[in-house]
Order: sequence, then C-alpha cells, then structure tokens
Amino acid sequence: MQRTLINLLPPPLLFLTLMITMSSVAALIFFITKKFFPSVAEKKSNQFLSLLIGLISGNYAFLLGFVIVNLWQNYQHTKLIVITESNHLALMTFDSFALPPVIQDKLLDGIGHYVHHLIDYEWPAMRWGEPTPLTDTLIHKFFITLASFTPQTEIEKTFYHDFLQHLNGALESRRLRLNNVDNQLVAPLLFILIFGIFLNVFLISLFKSKKKHMHIFTIITASSILSFNVGLALLLNFPFSGRMAVSPVPLTENILSRFQQEKWPSSKDAL
Repeated sequence: MQRTLINLLPPPLLFLTLMITMSSVAALIFFITKKFFPSVAEKKSNQFLSLLIGLISGNYAFLLGFVIVNLWQNYQHTKLIVITESNHLALMTFDSFALPPVIQDKLLDGIGHYVHHLIDYEWPAMRWGEPTPLTDTLIHKFFITLASFTPQTEIEKTFYHDFLQHLNGALESRRLRLNNVDNQLVAPLLFILIFGIFLNVFLISLFKSKKKHMHIFTIITASSILSFNVGLALLLNFPFSGRMAVSPVPLTENILSRFQQEKWPSSKDAL
C-alpha cells in the first residue's frame, strides 16, 4: 500500500494528501476530546499539560528526526552502492579490451546485455519490489564464458583476474542494492510515528482555550507539520520507488555509455 501510493502520487500530492487526512482526523479528535473530557480542560490543568506535552512531543520529535536522518543516510548509501556497481562494470569493460578478441567480444556483449537488462527490466521491477530472475541467468552466463577461456600470457592472466574481481564486486553491489529495495521502516515503528501524531493532537486538545478557532488552527498546523515529516520518512523508506527513486544513470555514463549507443536485442535473446 505504501509503495503503491509513493509510485502513483508525486511528492507534493502525497504530502498534501497525508496532511489533509491527518488534519481531518486531528480536528475530529479535537471535537471528541472536548465532548468527552470537558472536566480535564480546566485552566489549572494547563500547566501540567504543558509539561506533559513538552515531554512527549520532545521524545517524539527526537524519534522522528532520528528516523528521517537514518533513512536519508540509507538513501545516500544506496546511491553510492549504484555508483560502486557501475564502477565495477566500467572496469570490467576496460579489462575486456586487454583479452583476446574472441573472449573480448563475448564479454563485451555480455556486459552490454547485462547493463541494458538492469536499466530496462530490473529498475522498473525494483520500483514495485518485484524480483527479476532473468538477471541471475545473465550473471551465470558470465561465469560460463570465463570458464571456457584459459589465459595464456601473464597479461591475459592479470586482466582475467581483474575482470573476475570486478565481476564479483558488481555482484556484491547488486546484492546490497536489492537488499534496499524493501522498506527500511518496520511496521511497529511506522505505527508509533503515526500514533505519535494523534497522541500529540489529543494532548493539545485538552488545553483550556477561550478562542476555539485558534485552538483548532494550532492543532491542524501541528498535525500538518508532523504529517509532512512522516510523509518524508515514507518517501525515503523505499529508495527505488516514487519520484525520488535512486536513478540508474551511473550505468549509462563514461565507458558504459558505449552500450547505450548501440541497439541491443532483448535480454532473453542473449541467453
């Protein structure tokens, strides 16, 4: 449900929808609180409520800030993983040039199909959290190609070994990338973040205020700000979904751009 909303709604509309929904619930909580807890809303209780709200809202703000910072760091780390993966694929391309033409053509062809498959199939699949089994088949083809070739000279052995090292590095980066496809915010923590908004709204509603409209405005403003921050956490929760998704652009830059300048058949045709 979260991933679907993030994919279908642009960030401004997602924030607006979340803020309107939470503000409407906050206003409902206000009127219910005033109806069922009239005895609590006394002037002498305001000082105690101020201390209680300060304690709870302070802890909630710290938790929400901590969650957003960690999700942002994970988002930036995910971008770094993609860059590292593209670096390994670029170095694999350079290493291929030092190998004999027969094996070189096979490896370059394999890299080209693999890069195109990542961009055309795996990235759209990651957007919805779906697997792409064909990628494993393309990876397996690399090892079949390498196993069919025995380097003879020291130069061939050196670049063959480097190619294999960078292939392993690219696969390791891919595993780390796929690990970040699913949501990083566990359900209990997400529940606490949403429940915290309603708890703060409920406590603010208990205040005794002469100006009812100003009281409602305060509650709606507070719920909107908190909802905006929770919405930001939801966006960062899925690094490969929505308009803020981590881009595959590093896979199309520098030496890897040579694979974008040629027309490649479907990944299935490469098997």
